[in-house]
Amino acid sequence: MMLPGVSFLALYYFTSLQIAIVVSCAASLILLALDIRKEKTIKNSNVIGIIGLIFQMISAFCVGYEKLYYVPALVQNCAVMVMVITLCVKSKSVFLYIVKDFEIPIFKNVSDADVLPLNYLWIGYCLLKILSKVIGMIALDFVPLYWLVFFLGTPLNILLIIISYYFVKKKNVI
Repeated sequence: MMLPGVSFLALYYFTSLQIAIVVSCAASLILLALDIRKEKTIKNSNVIGIIGLIFQMISAFCVGYEKLYYVPALVQNCAVMVMVITLCVKSKSVFLYIVKDFEIPIFKNVSDADVLPLNYLWIGYCLLKILSKVIGMIALDFVPLYWLVFFLGTPLNILLIIISYYFVKKKNVI
């Protein structure tokens, strides 16, 4: 899950931004293709992965100015925010959308209505990602901004899933 991001940073330090983008995109594409081939279906996590990969590849065209590299990621965060808001408008749980693919038995009987308050947490998460990129692109150099984007990506996403799990558990829904 974090292989493309780690490979990107390592290659950026030791080679160039262009090589880092190409290798990172290739690693992402291979992992995504393997997952789809293994599951023989496109899951919710694949949709999120495809959105990320598309915007990551668009970033490759923004290599002349390093901060411009983050514009597609900012647009991606806005696209994810639209998806989150769409789920909210349809009274669907963002958390259940994310964990659906993992087929965790304890979440099979949880309804969207039981965990809708968590959507506020996920909206806040998306807003934080959007604001951090805007502020970071204005105030930070490429490497500190990379670390900020990295930590607000997968690690924070995993933390939100854990917090969401404990919210569901505390509500005795599971």
